[in-house]
Amino acid sequence: TEVFVEAKEWPRFANVLMVQEQGLIPAIIWKYGEERRIMLPKDRILNLAFEEADGHLSHLFKARLFYIRCGDVVERCVVEHVSTHVVNKEVHFVKFVRHVPGKVTE
Repeated sequence: TEVFVEAKEWPRFANVLMVQEQGLIPAIIWKYGEERRIMLPKDRILNLAFEEADGHLSHLFKARLFYIRCGDVVERCVVEHVSTHVVNKEVHFVKFVRHVPGKVTE
């Protein structure tokens, strides 16, 4: 499935805790281009990550193709790594890898 998400640029000297205090989830997009640090809307990501009733991270979360708009740029990505607390249903950090058409994205 495809998901469209609006993101903000992660300020240069802000650390992970500063981003989380704003109610956002820090994330990185990497591979096949310049590394991009972004901040994702917490409510949107939590709905996608914990859509299963038993509280575990959704298997679909890592299988989705994310279209992430940050300013004028739209990145096509898949989730490579997620830092979570499944009992409290929290997402602390997401690492995305760019999807390149014609290449297998893992």
